[in-house]
Amino acid sequence: MLQRLTELLNQLRSSDVEEEVIEDIANIINDRKTLLVTNEKTKVAEWLPINEILYVECTRTTKAVITTKTDTYIYVHKEIDIIEMLTQMKNFVVAHSKVLINMDKVLYYDSFKYWAVFSEEFSDSKDLIFTQVYAKFIDSALKPALGKEKDISDMKTLSATKINVLLH
Repeated sequence: MLQRLTELLNQLRSSDVEEEVIEDIANIINDRKTLLVTNEKTKVAEWLPINEILYVECTRTTKAVITTKTDTYIYVHKEIDIIEMLTQMKNFVVAHSKVLINMDKVLYYDSFKYWAVFSEEFSDSKDLIFTQVYAKFIDSALKPALGKEKDISDMKTLSATKINVLLH
């Protein structure tokens, strides 16, 4: 499989049939359900299972920052548009300008701050995993999918301990 992917990438670099090759690469990635990314801390390339992705922030057309519960990764590829590829998958949606979120991973939302929240615990704000979303996205996607009870904006005056008790 990896050999075939390498062959396709080489073809793409020297090919006039760009769309066909990109489609083949996307199919391999889709079948494998992984992306080749670089770990931001270790600078080591690794295969990241797509289902571990919480959200993706596209900084340029060829670069994206991918956040999981444990790490942050960099995806750089000139030939494959990560936004186009991931939005073809059923659970990834554009939630803000060049931000894609995995709807299966959103646990809460904040309708006051316009956040999609991926953390289970709120005891330490530095460990809070969230990303900015459009206000309309909260009303059209998050509120219907998660329900009003998952809106943590009503809990902003409560202590972290009380929030944890209410949410569990």
